[in-house]
Amino acid sequence: MNIVKRKEKLISKLKNKKYREAFVAELITTGIPFQIKALREQEQRKWTQKDLGDRCGIAQETISRLEDPNYGKLNLGTLNRLASAFDVALMVRFVPFSELVEWELNLSPKSLEILSFEQESYFKDKLEVDISAVSTEQDQMAIVSKYTMEQLSDALKDAVTKTATAGNPYYVDSGRKLAA
Repeated sequence: MNIVKRKEKLISKLKNKKYREAFVAELITTGIPFQIKALREQEQRKWTQKDLGDRCGIAQETISRLEDPNYGKLNLGTLNRLASAFDVALMVRFVPFSELVEWELNLSPKSLEILSFEQESYFKDKLEVDISAVSTEQDQMAIVSKYTMEQLSDALKDAVTKTATAGNPYYVDSGRKLAA
């Protein structure tokens, strides 16, 4: 069945409240276990259940149960420990059904794989800000959306220092001004 037909069928079924409740519960109780296993087995890790258990202080047998979609006893504390072991973020939030439908329609084994913090290129770029290039609010928002606040703060401090000290004969490297 193509994606358009799947979407139409799913939307039709979601008109029933009981189906919506079952749909959400099913995505959680089966989706999380499959993702735990996918994260553990993905190319960058290739961990055994014991490896994962050792990294988060959980017995291998418990990891096995957490990867079983029929187990159904997931809790946020355990999920946080798993996220920490994988060095990924855990995001639990309420969403509109349209977002859930789009997520489910695009679900694939590859979509369950998540890079660890150290593997993400997002955090590897060195931020350099030219204060003159950040003149509009739109430009500022583009920079903020790309970088972490700490990176942005450091880069802006550097840019302000460069701008304030350009051609200033009283400025020395320590940041203190000297009398002429």
